[in-house]
Formats: sequence, structure tokens, C-alpha cells
Amino acid sequence: MSASPHILRQSLKQGLKQCLLALLVMSLLSACGWHFRGAMNVELAIKQLSIVDNAGDGLLQQVLRQKLSQVGVVVLSSREGVPSLTLYQAQKTRKALTLVAGNVEEYELKYRVMFDVKQESGEVVLPGQEIEISRVYSYDAGQVLAKEREQLRLYQEMRHEAVTALLYRLQSVQVEATAEAEPE
Repeated sequence: MSASPHILRQSLKQGLKQCLLALLVMSLLSACGWHFRGAMNVELAIKQLSIVDNAGDGLLQQVLRQKLSQVGVVVLSSREGVPSLTLYQAQKTRKALTLVAGNVEEYELKYRVMFDVKQESGEVVLPGQEIEISRVYSYDAGQVLAKEREQLRLYQEMRHEAVTALLYRLQSVQVEATAEAEPE
């Protein structure tokens, strides 16, 4: 039992149409700047960098190291001979936005990061930068545990978004490391 040539041609035409449609959709999505969540299209002149963490948010530094690595920047332990990024503050705040009958119904969460970048000579090349990300979420006193988890997840997302914004600001920095140091 073999299929007739007419049915095979129709099947091939339909498959070709589906393939062309998929290619068209992918090209339209890429043309409008859409990308998968977490995908970064950042190119930095800095290829080596040290991080000075005065902010005290270990998770921020961990996310920053991971994203720097993704864009081809080697994070070094030695500050000599390489530019340094100093994290001064990583602050989380929560403020009640909406009160109904004395109960909070909405909160505003903020995540704020302050940093600067110095050349290996100590010259500040990206002075006093501040990134602030905020989210509003509804609160239900009857679902305290679920709302606490939601709040933690939102802070985590804001931390990632702040690091992405930080990397985009690093694009303006035009310094190169002069010495080869050992990665951390």
C-alpha cells in the first residue's frame, strides 16, 4: 500500500507551508526584540572585573557573577590590574499601599542597588549609580504563607532585573584590564 503521488505532494506542500510560517514567526519575534526570559544581548568592553561587595547581599553578588560570566566577563579575586565594581547598597523595602477597614490589601516592594565602577588606577569611570526596581502585589491575611513566598519570589525577580540593568549600564564603560590575574 503506497500513497498516491498527489497525496504525497499535498503533504509536502503542507509541511513546507508550516515550516515557512514558523520561520516567519521567529523572524518577526527576533525583529521586534523579543527574547527568551533570562537571555541577554549585552556586550561589554570589560573582559575582567573584580567585585567589591559592601552591600552585604550574597545573593546579589551570586547573580551578578553568574550574569557576568554569561556575557563573557571573568570575575577575578585580585583588584590589582583590573577594573572593580563596588556594590555599596542592596536594600529591600516594603510599604503598605492600600488599606481597607484597617487591613493591608496591597504592598509596594522595592529593591535598590547602588554601585560604581573604577579603573585599575582607581579613577571612577561610572560614578554613583542607583538602580531601583519596584513591584506592587496584593495581600491576603488568610494566605500568609503563600504571600510570603510570593514576596520572596518577587524580590528574587527584582534582584535579577537589577543585575540586568547594571550590566546594561556597564556597556558604557570603556576600560580594559592590563594584568592577568587568577579567577576566583
